[in-house]
Amino acid sequence: MRAPPKAGPAGSTRAVRVSTWQSGAARSHDDAVVVEEPLEIRVVQEREGRRRVDSIAVTMRTPGNDHELAVGFLLSEGLVRAPGEIWDVAHCESDPENGRNVVEVRLAPEVAVDVERLRRNVYTSSSCGICGRAALERVEIATGRRPVAGRRLAAERLPEMAEALGGVQAVFDRTGGLHAAVLFDTRGSLLFGREDVGRHNALDKLLGRLLLDGDLPA
Repeated sequence: MRAPPKAGPAGSTRAVRVSTWQSGAARSHDDAVVVEEPLEIRVVQEREGRRRVDSIAVTMRTPGNDHELAVGFLLSEGLVRAPGEIWDVAHCESDPENGRNVVEVRLAPEVAVDVERLRRNVYTSSSCGICGRAALERVEIATGRRPVAGRRLAAERLPEMAEALGGVQAVFDRTGGLHAAVLFDTRGSLLFGREDVGRHNALDKLLGRLLLDGDLPA
């Protein structure tokens, strides 16, 4: 008998009433669907006794691992590169109603922030990470040199790795509709993974966890 699916992070799914048609009859039942909600990412800087808070992005995401997502987003945008540059990550406690959808990242005083370059005047969709010629050109400039592959993975490990994905896709197991980013070591052993309705968010959650743990470069 198949084991029941794991629940996944709190707030990542919601039960909705659906109707299905089978063998000439309609049946009503509860179904689990993925939740998509906005997350506002703020950067907090403190210099010479002055505190500055800047809202730099609002991204549509699946709730869960929000701290990792915020840190991974800042890493992907080139704002932070080392764990010591981040002093604290927390949901906004001053806003009881909406605070669970706001994450503030407090940076070390020596971290220089180009807020205007990073500020998003519109929300970031979960469907794509970048679009438009200007955005593509900016990414090309920011990425720097290409990574060099120093190790190889045996081809016969690939089917085993694909089979292992199910072990970290709890929300997908419940809903059948979600992206995942998964980290394996060079032997093909699964380390951990993250899920999100946006594939770039799933990767940012994974990168954020690595940065917070001091495990970059991976």
